[in-house]
Amino acid sequence: MAGGSESSAQVPLLRGGLAVYDDDKKGTQPRLIVFQYNPEQIRRTLANRTATPPARGGTPPREEVRRVSGPPVETVNLTILLNATDQMILKRQSPPEEKIGLHRVLALLEMLLYPKKS
Repeated sequence: MAGGSESSAQVPLLRGGLAVYDDDKKGTQPRLIVFQYNPEQIRRTLANRTATPPARGGTPPREEVRRVSGPPVETVNLTILLNATDQMILKRQSPPEEKIGLHRVLALLEMLLYPKKS
């Protein structure tokens, strides 16, 4: 091959979206975040939820070693690419709003770190 190997070929980015609902009332419209991602870089891991260790710091009894206290903890890791053009197309924003850029999307992502208390 003159141009390189197959492994160095660029994988096309796919589009994805995250719908954020402010509450769970029926008919609530979600706020959408559109992004691009590389499907080959998504990583999913599962980890056991183990029973709590003994209070005195000793080792748990033999029969407790394999006991789990619930479903596994699932973690999904991916890198997203945010593009202001995607957000404007989605919202059909007017030119004055396009000066804001990605600030609204970044603020919405940050607010997901601090969920509202019920």
